[in-house]
Amino acid sequence: MATAETGSAASVVALHRDGRLVTDYPQVRRLLADADPDELARAGRLLARLDTDEVLRAHPAQAAVSVAVTGHGTLSSLTPALTAELARHGLLLRPYTADFDSWVFELSDPGSGLYAADADLACCVLDAETVLGELPLPWRPEDVERVLAEKTALLDRLAARYGATARGTLVLNTLPLPKRALAQLVDHRSRARMSALWHEANARILRLTSDHPALVVLDLDPLAGEGIAVGEPRLHAYAKAYLS
Repeated sequence: MATAETGSAASVVALHRDGRLVTDYPQVRRLLADADPDELARAGRLLARLDTDEVLRAHPAQAAVSVAVTGHGTLSSLTPALTAELARHGLLLRPYTADFDSWVFELSDPGSGLYAADADLACCVLDAETVLGELPLPWRPEDVERVLAEKTALLDRLAARYGATARGTLVLNTLPLPKRALAQLVDHRSRARMSALWHEANARILRLTSDHPALVVLDLDPLAGEGIAVGEPRLHAYAKAYLS
């Protein structure tokens, strides 16, 4: 059909409308090759609706990768994004999405749904609220130091449990430090101390990869340094989606 030759994400939409997205799934890689971010996001929302088993029945040779997603906050938008990014590289996503804010249980209990999914990749998405949400009111840098120490020790234990239990790779990320958190401290000395404590904790998280071969840690600081928005205030406030 003509739309299948356009080479744009609009063709994915056309395949969906014609009910041919499953039968023509092998074309998706080419169609998304030059898609811009908006097109990719739209295509991902459509592709995420597909029944992966149905696609594999139609195309037994289709390469697939299973990804389990857990973390702190609302992560429903991550599955369509992963679906589209993998599809543009010729891979079909088999997702498992954990319940809201269940990451500690999912990674600590060998009987959890995350381990039952036996995923190739387990993504545990962390954000500043992982720490800020446990601070007392009012709080000082000493409180931040305590919670950061608790969280990094917890991540160390969870990474060890994952490595001993699962066959796949665990992916963590560093914690972006939001400006609004620093702004709650009124003096520059306290702000400097909090920044130092936060960066030291992120360094400890990054160094966990030395002790856990099944662990990968993505550093979000370079992305933030390029001007990529870490969060969106309205989604943060109303949807508890702490990372954009």
